[in-house]
Amino acid sequence: MAQKEVERYIRALKHEDEVVRKIAAESLGETGDITTVPALVQALGDKDGDVRDAAVQSLIKVGHSDGGAAYALIKALSAEPENVRMLAAVALGRIGDEAAVPALIKAIDDDNADVRREAILALGEIGDETSVSQIMKALKDKDVYVRTATFLTLVRIGDKAAVPALIKAIDDDNADVRREAILALGDIGDETAVPALIEALKDESEDTRKAVIESLRNLGSDAEKAVPALENKLGDKSEPALIHSLAAEALGEIGSKASTPVLLNSLKDNRWIVRDKAAEALGKIGDPAAVQPLVKMLQDEDSWVRRVTAEALGEIGDSAAVSALLDMLGDDNKYVRRGAAEALGEIGDSTAVPALAEALKDKSKYVRKAAAEALGEIADAAAIPALVEAIKDNNKYVRRAAARALNEIGEQSAESKNHIK
Repeated sequence: MAQKEVERYIRALKHEDEVVRKIAAESLGETGDITTVPALVQALGDKDGDVRDAAVQSLIKVGHSDGGAAYALIKALSAEPENVRMLAAVALGRIGDEAAVPALIKAIDDDNADVRREAILALGEIGDETSVSQIMKALKDKDVYVRTATFLTLVRIGDKAAVPALIKAIDDDNADVRREAILALGDIGDETAVPALIEALKDESEDTRKAVIESLRNLGSDAEKAVPALENKLGDKSEPALIHSLAAEALGEIGSKASTPVLLNSLKDNRWIVRDKAAEALGKIGDPAAVQPLVKMLQDEDSWVRRVTAEALGEIGDSAAVSALLDMLGDDNKYVRRGAAEALGEIGDSTAVPALAEALKDKSKYVRKAAAEALGEIADAAAIPALVEAIKDNNKYVRRAAARALNEIGEQSAESKNHIK
């Protein structure tokens, strides 16, 4: 872009029509010209929000192409009005220049809460771990949005030094702050938070209790000490179905076989969302004791539960489920049939080959593709004729799955021959 045109757009930033100003701000960003930065920084204070947003985006573009933009924005962190400071922080975070860290840390003490919030979020985007101790001071900020932004930033940076402060924040007076602190603990993934999270399961706010369960789920096997508390939640009749289903899901992610009995009991729940998550959890835990109860669940009235149950049996991988899963290839729901085919592939029992070969003719492309993939996993040469025929399927994904399966069977056959030699 010629210099004269750049100057014309800079002048247009002061046009009386906000649409003209917005177009000018956008156009300056396309130039990547560092000389446009002072005018764009000034446009951060425009009375029109669309113009301000356009100026931010343009500064980010220029900042990515020329590091000099960051220095102008750092200076703008001390400017008036607060709109300029706030949007300068936003742009600095998107540019990601570590040179901005000291100025952004200083902005954590700004008189304006919006500026403080955006400065903290910007530090999170830059990801400088040296700023964690300063960011943690904002956990006591009087503004709830600043405090929640602090949690998000600490999670983004991922520094476990923040865990003790986050545990203290579980007792915050504001339910939203408690919830964000709890979610942050789960995302950072430090098992030292488990006792405090267990205690927070007693919180009067349902949203807070959901957040606790979500965090324990994210911690996985590190949250094994929480198993009894989660089992109690699963059996607490005063809790809603969603809490029960989340507790079942968390138990599955933790993966303790000690949870098998309570999850088996939840398979009898009259709410499908609880049965669904209980079956899924049993699949993740992989306890063979769950196979026969899950086989019975393949007759559940809810098709979604039947599908999840089939997948759970596949995860456990016990051939005792093969006969029942073969029957499910005739289910009236295509997603159940697909789940059964996938499970048979995971189990890998060659007795399933004839039925899976027949499933290559299913009216649903999803079932045909799953059947082809399952035959590839089983890798039995008896499936070759049916897979050769499936290469002619009218769906490209089925054709590709059949071709891959034939390749897998060929590789397995070659390995067997080499082994014999």
